[in-house]
Amino acid sequence: MTKTLTFAILHFTVAFSVAYLLTGSIAISSTVALVEPIVNTVAFFFHEKAWQRFESKRRLKQDMAQQHTDHQTAATCCVHHQLFVGAQEAGEAVKNNTPNPMPAKIV
Repeated sequence: MTKTLTFAILHFTVAFSVAYLLTGSIAISSTVALVEPIVNTVAFFFHEKAWQRFESKRRLKQDMAQQHTDHQTAATCCVHHQLFVGAQEAGEAVKNNTPNPMPAKIV
């Protein structure tokens, strides 16, 4: 809490000093130093809301891309399995001198 308090005092002092150097008015400088943190807090609130929406959309896109990759991997494994089974059946047919069986269907 002490760190927060000292930062608030520092922030007020910097805002007051900059406003006073620009305007030469204690009244305007005091007003700026008091109003600026309030405006900043409201702006930060809306920034956080927008950032959460952005992150949510980014995560959704990543999840969809991962699901697509998983689906492609599963499909590739299925094709490789079908080709392997078909090759095994063809090898057995050659080994037994029987006609080549129908190749396995590729899904």
